[in-house]
Amino acid sequence: MIVVASLGLVPGQSASQLGLEILAIGALIYVYLLIIQLKVARHPGQQRSWIVTRILGTQLAMLPLIVAGVSTVAHAGGGLYWLAPGVVLSFGAALIDAWVLMVEIQR
Repeated sequence: MIVVASLGLVPGQSASQLGLEILAIGALIYVYLLIIQLKVARHPGQQRSWIVTRILGTQLAMLPLIVAGVSTVAHAGGGLYWLAPGVVLSFGAALIDAWVLMVEIQR
Protein backbone atom coordinates (compact mmCIF):
# COMPACT_ATOMS: atom_id res chain seq x y z
CA MET A 1 0.00 0.00 0.00
CA ILE A 2 2.92 2.35 0.57
CA VAL A 3 4.02 1.78 -3.03
CA VAL A 4 0.54 2.60 -4.30
CA ALA A 5 0.41 5.75 -2.18
CA SER A 6 3.83 6.75 -3.51
CA LEU A 7 2.67 6.29 -7.09
CA GLY A 8 -0.22 8.64 -6.39
CA LEU A 9 2.28 11.37 -5.54
CA VAL A 10 3.93 11.35 -8.98
CA PRO A 11 3.11 14.71 -10.60
CA GLY A 12 1.75 15.03 -14.10
CA GLN A 13 0.41 11.54 -14.61
CA SER A 14 -3.12 10.90 -15.77
CA ALA A 15 -5.73 8.94 -13.87
CA SER A 16 -5.46 6.17 -16.44
CA GLN A 17 -1.72 5.85 -15.89
CA LEU A 18 -2.20 5.70 -12.14
CA GLY A 19 -4.93 3.11 -12.57
CA LEU A 20 -2.67 0.94 -14.72
CA GLU A 21 0.12 1.18 -12.15
CA ILE A 22 -2.25 0.24 -9.32
CA LEU A 23 -3.67 -2.62 -11.37
CA ALA A 24 -0.19 -3.94 -12.21
CA ILE A 25 0.96 -3.84 -8.58
CA GLY A 26 -2.27 -5.40 -7.33
CA ALA A 27 -2.16 -8.20 -9.90
CA LEU A 28 1.52 -8.96 -9.24
CA ILE A 29 1.03 -9.15 -5.48
CA TYR A 30 -2.15 -11.21 -5.89
CA VAL A 31 -0.44 -13.81 -8.10
CA TYR A 32 2.72 -13.86 -5.95
CA LEU A 33 0.74 -14.49 -2.76
CA LEU A 34 -1.35 -17.17 -4.45
CA ILE A 35 1.73 -19.04 -5.69
CA ILE A 36 3.34 -18.97 -2.23
CA GLN A 37 0.16 -20.07 -0.49
CA LEU A 38 -0.47 -22.93 -2.90
CA LYS A 39 3.07 -24.19 -2.32
CA VAL A 40 2.49 -24.14 1.44
CA ALA A 41 -0.86 -25.88 1.02
CA ARG A 42 0.82 -28.86 -0.63
CA HIS A 43 2.96 -29.64 2.40
CA PRO A 44 1.71 -32.61 4.41
CA GLY A 45 0.38 -31.92 7.88
CA GLN A 46 -1.17 -28.56 7.06
CA GLN A 47 -4.72 -28.09 8.32
CA ARG A 48 -7.02 -27.39 5.41
CA SER A 49 -9.21 -24.97 7.36
CA TRP A 50 -6.17 -22.87 8.30
CA ILE A 51 -4.92 -22.84 4.72
CA VAL A 52 -8.30 -21.82 3.32
CA THR A 53 -8.72 -18.97 5.81
CA ARG A 54 -5.20 -17.69 5.11
CA ILE A 55 -5.68 -17.79 1.34
CA LEU A 56 -9.09 -16.12 1.54
CA GLY A 57 -7.85 -13.45 3.95
CA THR A 58 -4.89 -12.32 1.93
CA GLN A 59 -6.54 -12.67 -1.47
CA LEU A 60 -9.63 -10.73 -0.36
CA ALA A 61 -7.33 -7.99 0.91
CA MET A 62 -5.81 -7.63 -2.55
CA LEU A 63 -9.03 -7.66 -4.60
CA PRO A 64 -10.01 -4.03 -3.77
CA LEU A 65 -6.60 -2.94 -5.05
CA ILE A 66 -7.24 -4.63 -8.39
CA VAL A 67 -10.77 -3.19 -8.54
CA ALA A 68 -9.35 0.26 -7.79
CA GLY A 69 -6.95 -0.05 -10.70
CA VAL A 70 -9.61 -1.25 -13.14
CA SER A 71 -12.18 1.33 -12.09
CA THR A 72 -9.63 4.14 -12.22
CA VAL A 73 -8.65 3.18 -15.76
CA ALA A 74 -12.33 2.91 -16.75
CA HIS A 75 -13.18 6.23 -15.04
CA ALA A 76 -16.20 4.53 -13.44
CA GLY A 77 -17.07 2.36 -10.49
CA GLY A 78 -15.52 4.22 -7.58
CA GLY A 79 -11.91 4.57 -8.68
CA LEU A 80 -9.50 5.25 -5.86
CA TYR A 81 -12.24 4.88 -3.24
CA TRP A 82 -11.62 1.12 -3.49
CA LEU A 83 -8.21 1.62 -1.89
CA ALA A 84 -9.79 2.27 1.53
CA PRO A 85 -11.30 -1.22 1.95
CA GLY A 86 -8.08 -2.66 0.56
CA VAL A 87 -6.07 -0.92 3.27
CA VAL A 88 -8.48 -2.04 6.01
CA LEU A 89 -8.47 -5.65 4.81
CA SER A 90 -4.67 -5.60 4.50
CA PHE A 91 -4.37 -4.39 8.08
CA GLY A 92 -6.69 -7.21 9.14
CA ALA A 93 -4.59 -9.80 7.32
CA ALA A 94 -1.42 -8.36 8.86
CA LEU A 95 -3.01 -8.45 12.30
CA ILE A 96 -3.84 -12.14 11.89
CA ASP A 97 -0.28 -12.82 10.70
CA ALA A 98 1.11 -11.03 13.74
CA TRP A 99 -1.18 -13.01 16.03
CA VAL A 100 0.02 -16.28 14.53
CA LEU A 101 3.66 -15.26 14.87
CA MET A 102 3.36 -14.07 18.46
CA VAL A 103 0.83 -16.44 20.01
CA GLU A 104 0.06 -19.52 17.99
CA ILE A 105 3.51 -20.71 17.00
CA GLN A 106 4.53 -23.30 19.55
CA ARG A 107 8.10 -23.25 20.78
